[in-house]
Amino acid sequence: MKDPKRVATGRKSRRKGARNERAAAKILSSWWDCEFKRTPLSGGWADSNKARQDFGASGDLVCPDPSFPFLCEIKSQEGWELEHLLRHPETCLIMKWWAQANGETPPGKTPLLLFTRKLLPWFTAFREHKVAEYLVNHRHPVIGFMFFGDIIYVVELARLTQISKQEIIRILRPRKGMSDGNP
Repeated sequence: MKDPKRVATGRKSRRKGARNERAAAKILSSWWDCEFKRTPLSGGWADSNKARQDFGASGDLVCPDPSFPFLCEIKSQEGWELEHLLRHPETCLIMKWWAQANGETPPGKTPLLLFTRKLLPWFTAFREHKVAEYLVNHRHPVIGFMFFGDIIYVVELARLTQISKQEIIRILRPRKGMSDGNP
């Protein structure tokens, strides 16, 4: 017999996750001028890479615009702090989430982790050097750190969404002789 408290907690957690995915979808829809939706069965395919591939569904949000270069992983959980990235990166929740996003990202896309917690704005983590450079050149604060050979950048989502869709596409377009646009 299932524990009623455990069932209620799981249901509450799923509702919170869905609510936060919808909130992130609204922000991204406004930015990209395209409707973002929760991935069908978001989280329900976590153990089935084949199902994700068969349906072309990855991450927590999807949009019909093929020019959107990112796979979005959404997290809203208490217990993390940005300082954990610098002091305890090996056990930091943000890095665990990053590893999940990175592992689920199909070829041709780049991982974009969106995360928040109570009373804080949305943040995003990504590894695109050219996007970070653009933000710094436009006087936006960016945190960069090394994580298992990758340089990961963290910035408030509101800062990232100030870059236009056309500019993101231009920034991420690989140049001749470069495989992924990074140095």
